[in-house]
Amino acid sequence: QGRQSMSIAQHMERYLGRIESGWTSESLPGIQVCFFRNQPTTGIITLTTLGLSDTVLSMIDGRRVRQELVFSVPAESAHDDYAKLLLHVADQLRGSGRALLRGDIFVLPSPIAPGGLSEALYASIPTVYPDGFSTYEGSNPSTVLVWLIPLLPSEVTFVRRSGWSEFETLLEA
Repeated sequence: QGRQSMSIAQHMERYLGRIESGWTSESLPGIQVCFFRNQPTTGIITLTTLGLSDTVLSMIDGRRVRQELVFSVPAESAHDDYAKLLLHVADQLRGSGRALLRGDIFVLPSPIAPGGLSEALYASIPTVYPDGFSTYEGSNPSTVLVWLIPLLPSEVTFVRRSGWSEFETLLEA
């Protein structure tokens, strides 16, 4: 099977294994959240959107892109809460028509998890996943998979003061 004839769902399964289950919301038709067990490592579940890439999004420089969102949580986490989180972000992106760029901070209306401190997400390249996963070339324009990382308020301040490159250097360390 040629790379160009692969669907975005097949692209995800190629790198993450079978989609274990999906989650939808009547309030956001056409977008679902897929669950992949033990990705990128044992004991972690990866959630991805599927369907956001049906919408072409604009970048600041006028270029256009399609995106799907990627988020990882411990396997014992409340998956529905995180599925709702991804659908919220997807809904905002689709509504604004603007792509999330590397280094962007997406501020949330409330903490990611009940009682938690993270009220923002950081957009990055999914470096903890296998090479080739981050871009799906079978769409026009290409679909970029955006890894969302929870940020504490102090990390939001750091990224805004020091820049995303400095922050990612710290993440790698």
